[in-house]
Amino acid sequence: MRGSSGRRVVRRTFGVVSGVFIAAGILTTQAGAAGIGTKASSAAPTTTASPLAALTAAASKAGSTVAATTGPATCPQPYTVNGSYSTVATPPHIMEIVEENTSYSASDGGPYIIGNAKAPYINNTLIGADKYTSLTNWYSIEHNSPLDYMDLVAGCDHNGFKRPYTDPTLVNELDSQTPPIPWKAYMDGLATSPPQNCYTGHGSGTPGNYAQDHNPFIYFEQIIGNTTECDANVIPYPGASSMVQTLDGSGAPDFVWITPSQCDDMHSRCAPTNNPVAQGDNWLAANLPAVLASTWYTQGNGIIIITFDEGGTGNDSCPPGSGGTSCGGHILTLVISQDSCGTDSDVGDNFSILRGVEKAYGVPYLNNSGGSAYPSTWNPLGILPAFTDGACKGSGGTGSISGQVTSSQSGNPPLMGATVACTCSGTNATTNSAGTYSFASVPIGSYQLTVSDSGYVTQVLGGVGVTSGNNTVENFVLNPQTTSPPAVVQDIGLGAQAAVTSFAVPTAATTSGDLLAISTEFDGGSGHASGSVTGVTDNKGDTWTRATAANPSTRIGAEVWDSPGAQAGVTSVTVTYSTSVNPVVRFYEISNASALDQATSASGSSTGPNSGTTGVTTRANEVVIGDIGYVTTTASISGITAGYTTDALLRNPATNHQNTEQGGHQAVSSTGTFLFAGTLSTSQSWAAVVATFK
Repeated sequence: MRGSSGRRVVRRTFGVVSGVFIAAGILTTQAGAAGIGTKASSAAPTTTASPLAALTAAASKAGSTVAATTGPATCPQPYTVNGSYSTVATPPHIMEIVEENTSYSASDGGPYIIGNAKAPYINNTLIGADKYTSLTNWYSIEHNSPLDYMDLVAGCDHNGFKRPYTDPTLVNELDSQTPPIPWKAYMDGLATSPPQNCYTGHGSGTPGNYAQDHNPFIYFEQIIGNTTECDANVIPYPGASSMVQTLDGSGAPDFVWITPSQCDDMHSRCAPTNNPVAQGDNWLAANLPAVLASTWYTQGNGIIIITFDEGGTGNDSCPPGSGGTSCGGHILTLVISQDSCGTDSDVGDNFSILRGVEKAYGVPYLNNSGGSAYPSTWNPLGILPAFTDGACKGSGGTGSISGQVTSSQSGNPPLMGATVACTCSGTNATTNSAGTYSFASVPIGSYQLTVSDSGYVTQVLGGVGVTSGNNTVENFVLNPQTTSPPAVVQDIGLGAQAAVTSFAVPTAATTSGDLLAISTEFDGGSGHASGSVTGVTDNKGDTWTRATAANPSTRIGAEVWDSPGAQAGVTSVTVTYSTSVNPVVRFYEISNASALDQATSASGSSTGPNSGTTGVTTRANEVVIGDIGYVTTTASISGITAGYTTDALLRNPATNHQNTEQGGHQAVSSTGTFLFAGTLSTSQSWAAVVATFK
């Protein structure tokens, strides 16, 4: 169906989160497998028995469950893929080198790197003379090598799941791009002649201290099941000169992973040096200069990340804001690029590395590298800012932001007097007669700009990066507000049917400038208070605020949140709760609306749920949304307030969390007061909300 504006109206209701559903290019299965929805792999997987059988046998022999030391690394159920695809015109060249079991400094316990005379190449050359970026507040998530490596490539540790794992990794996401982004994973210690390509066995039979636990790629079915690609891409490390020939040759990989052998990754004490830190530092000194001299690095926007899977024994500290109590410890992480320098005091961990690499390649966030699991207080770009001299923010660097605001009307006339708000400043900028604005002396970082003008649709742009000594230009073209009345373009409801603390609803891609809103009812469970919504986020980083809330001491709560002038391309909205609840979330996209007008809410225990009556609306043409939640899944509801288009009833059964949601909306053409009410077949606890948007 189509609304009055001629735009397609999307209405979807998902009642049961099980089996398989595809929404907004994301495929998720309840069984624990996540695929890349609408993108095809670079080669159709051809499963052969040998690598799969070898790994499965090894897993059975070794035991598939190892105790993790911290909760945040565990895999969400079902596996999740957050965000949407964004093709990168020129993919960067990124190399990731993972070292072992070494702490940041002596205060974190030994062995350690910073200030250690046994690591002169790292301390005196990479950090000292060359001044590449040292991330001073970086942490490992847990103490267990194979789990740490899973965190780095897939966003969760897979602890307790049967191998080979079925969900995708970073390299599967690279395969899914158009064209595919080439990659290689080099494993030091495997034989090069005959080559032990896609080797899924343990160290026995290998010539050079190879460890299966340090090769995360052979734990995933989507990699080892595609024998041709696995043989070509998961290969022995041939030495620096031979590897650089590949890097500088035709069809060079854009992403490179290197796992040094256990003698070279600071894991084991090996003759003749017999000092793991010195051995690892010597390996970097012998192998890295050739890479830094390659055209792959010098002419390909080269970036090298050196990190550690975990700190030394007893180094159990957790990153601030992670919520962990016993983690993998404070570790050194370095970023080497032609544009990186100094120190970076951002907080991060394994997931932050994955998030930054995913962002650089324009692929979605896997599991804990995105969604509500990623701490909101951390840099939203993960490790990405350290790839450029934005990393110099620890040294007090500043830049600036400027641009022009024009109208989309004929000739694109400049807009004088438009307001530009920046999260980088406590003072808004106002455009001059040429429509230009500027923010000077902006600290290095990533910011959000909000541009508004009377009679025009507000625009919001997030992820505006500022680098040291540079000016970032962001121009805006504002669309005039139309005289068409507000209209509901999307109405999507989804029930969790499980006790959760956050819940995401997939949506069709939204249009720039539309107002987004959610209503949610939620059940705290038998004998528990409902709690409240603590925040709403979307995959584009829009700002959401609470419109109204009914949070009684009884188990049923309801709230409305909204985000005016949202960015284009929102495909997922996540609601976070203060306690474990079984929620229903209903998402609305409303065209030609720019603000909340009136809202109210109520709760009680009776047969008559009623939101209460709003104040008088300030405009004739508005959209009204209402929501009622009640505590059973057997009672019926009737007599919904006249004028509303009512949605299909969503019953949300779960053990000790059984609730039902009735949503509805209407477009009105005159001012007035509004409520949302109905009649229940039996008396019980309920919560109801109503809000109007203009």
